[in-house]
Amino acid sequence: MGAFYRENTSIFYGLYNALLRTQDSSQNLYQKVLEAQQQFFINQNENTDGKFQDTVCELLDEALHKFYIGSYILEQLWGVHDFLKNTNDDISQLVNEQITSRSNSIEFLLSILLDQSLYSWRSFLDYYFKYLLFFITGKYILTMSTKEFWKIFNGYIENNPEDEKAKMVLNYIKNKVLHEKEDRSNLIWGDLLKSLRDKTTHQKLIKPTVIENENRSGFIISWPTIAGQNYSELVQCNFENNAFYMFTDLFPFLYGFDWVSGPFRSGMFKKT
Repeated sequence: MGAFYRENTSIFYGLYNALLRTQDSSQNLYQKVLEAQQQFFINQNENTDGKFQDTVCELLDEALHKFYIGSYILEQLWGVHDFLKNTNDDISQLVNEQITSRSNSIEFLLSILLDQSLYSWRSFLDYYFKYLLFFITGKYILTMSTKEFWKIFNGYIENNPEDEKAKMVLNYIKNKVLHEKEDRSNLIWGDLLKSLRDKTTHQKLIKPTVIENENRSGFIISWPTIAGQNYSELVQCNFENNAFYMFTDLFPFLYGFDWVSGPFRSGMFKKT
């Protein structure tokens, strides 16, 4: 029991430390976006149905929860990456131990975290689209699909051509997040995410390009890469960063406030 407990303790504190890092990086966004949504409704002078407000805030909170999960898995990816790159430990067993016919220990561990990252960020996008759809059009969908998202949003704008907020939000999504019609010659981040997630979930395991680099201790690390980026860079640059920009770019359209950098302060979006 002693050795088993010590291993479990190491696993727990490793995961918990990743959570603390995630909290440092993501809590600020979480608090600001929820505060802005709540202040938006306060500024409506009680002209909005209370049940509608509650559902909007619940859907937004769920989308932010999914963002948190994606960020948490990314912290684990970076933790593995930075350890392998900078450790002075003897990691020859990790380099040489074959887990499956296609992966050694390092490649297997990174592939697990990539798989979870793709699932989490794709789930986040579905939840955020569900929130946008309800907040803008009033239409609630239990199980989101991009086909239904485009159909309902486009139909709403056709019937409400005066709704400039809806037009700006939909144009942003179409041009900066996910194309309405697939264009493989011009992928944006949502297209790439959907393509990779659907492929590895339903079709075939991703076959990365392996780039070998020597770490600071002289061990050769075989880094799996996609489009020239290791998995940490891929998820950070394409998914988490762009999800964050989506929140901040849409902020003034959705809530009527400019995004404010710096730490969160309660009441920071109140009218003065």
